Amino acid sequence: MNRILKSAFIISFAIICFSANNASAQESAPSFQSLMTSGDREFSRQEYIKAKMYYQEALLLRPKDATAKGRLNKTLLAIREQGKTDTRFYGFIDKGDEFYDKGEMEKALAEYNKALKIKPNDKYATDRKKEVTETIKNEKEKLASFNRMTALGDKLLSEGSFAEAVLQFESALKLYPGNTYAKAKYEEATGKNTAYNLKASEFERFKKEGNDFELRKKYAEAIEAYNKALQIFPQDAEISDKISSLQEKKDIADRYDAKISEADAFYENQSYEQAEAAYQAALTIIPDDSYAKDMIARINEVSKKK
Repeated sequence: MNRILKSAFIISFAIICFSANNASAQESAPSFQSLMTSGDREFSRQEYIKAKMYYQEALLLRPKDATAKGRLNKTLLAIREQGKTDTRFYGFIDKGDEFYDKGEMEKALAEYNKALKIKPNDKYATDRKKEVTETIKNEKEKLASFNRMTALGDKLLSEGSFAEAVLQFESALKLYPGNTYAKAKYEEATGKNTAYNLKASEFERFKKEGNDFELRKKYAEAIEAYNKALQIFPQDAEISDKISSLQEKKDIADRYDAKISEADAFYENQSYEQAEAAYQAALTIIPDDSYAKDMIARINEVSKKK
């Protein structure tokens, strides 16, 4: 009897446990309504794949439910539309990247802007747009600097400031090494600067030569040297003034030398009165000339002895 009671008790306990487990499983399983709510939530987030899964699970519980079917169909349509949208979006991104790689930044920016109209918060498109915009800005500043340098280089070249022009075109080429205009202008300015430096060297040589002759009072030779310098740079006012000044000095010296030669000839012929008159005439040309004064004094001594 005890054995029978014991067996009945075990069977009853097992039935109770099974019933409890089954009830617990039913309680833990998601309900139709919770699945629909989860699907709606994911749909509103545009997480259409997740929404589709929830609606499909809901239909497993209620296969004929019209609301679940309608929302599933709507979700499938959204997934198809999303696919088309993604295709358009990535088409713009790919095109933008292609222009970016070619360095065509304005075109790249236009494509990234098209992509952002589809997905305004996309990080890749946003970052690319920011990078391209900064590149375009920097390129505009770089181009503006290049244009300023070449314009100033042209102006300096026309003014004959060849060394300064070389520096401007050289700086412009550092910004755009392959620019043919800047390269041609740089070569032109360099060639003219080299030629100018050679002329300047010759000019300075003749100028120094003229100055040396001037210090030695060799006015004819000084004038000749200065004239050679003036042939190199005809507009040099300093050299022109020097030549004019030296010409006056040469004229005075020539007249003086002529009177001295005449006086010396009279002196050698012992025509002292005529010699003294000629020396006096020389002193009217160069009043402080020591030679003429000494010769007059000598003539006076000779006259006294007579």
